[in-house]
This record gives sequence, structure tokens and C-alpha cells, in this order.
Amino acid sequence: MHRLLDNAEILELLAAKQRTADTYNGSAIDVNGKAEKVVAVISVGNVATDGTLDVAIQECAESTFADPTVLQTCTQIIAAGKASYEVKPTLRYVRAVGVVETAAVDFGVVGIFANMRDTINPPAAAA
Repeated sequence: MHRLLDNAEILELLAAKQRTADTYNGSAIDVNGKAEKVVAVISVGNVATDGTLDVAIQECAESTFADPTVLQTCTQIIAAGKASYEVKPTLRYVRAVGVVETAAVDFGVVGIFANMRDTINPPAAAA
């Protein structure tokens, strides 16, 4: 039997805090050999009047993100709540990028990094 998080690690992509209008680049997370899929969970608290949040999940071969590829453009957020998106990275590094427009938004993004090989091909049941 396999438990959901036996082969997973939860890592912070963008720390939860209040952010004013600007672009915020999360840290590069090295997924080389660690994850076959990533579930990005966006948690939003207070959204000031007219505030909006756009989040993209990116991947890149280099940790500098000199030439990133967008894995997922998330639906624009205008109110408190949560959203999750599943992506399948093919390059070495993953990060979240948040863009706050007009007014402050409290938010954070975590990633559930999962290597699902054991659940895709489970061991044969004992006879």
C-alpha cells in the first residue's frame, strides 16, 4: 500500500506574505530526478480593493532562469481563497512568479513535488 505523500516533498515556491504591486520571482527549486509532477498550491489571504494576482509556474534548464518556459499560467486571482495546478516539469528547475497589480495581495505558493514511479508501477502483490 502506498500513502499519498510517501514519495513527495512540500517546498515553498514563494513565501506567504503581503505584497504590493510588483513582480515577485520565487527561488529556483532543483527537481532534477526528484519530481515527475508538481502540484502548485496558491493560498491567498486579504486582497485590497482592486488588487489582482497573476501567478505563473516556470521551468528552466539553468537556476538563473535566463530563458524560462511557462508550464502553467494560473487564472487571475481577485479574492481570498486557494487554487492548485498540476504541472509535469521536463527541465531541471521550477519556480513560481507572482505579479500583483494595483493594490496589495497577501499570498504564498507551495509546491508538492512528487515522484510517482512507485504508484504508477506498484510492486506485485504477494501470492
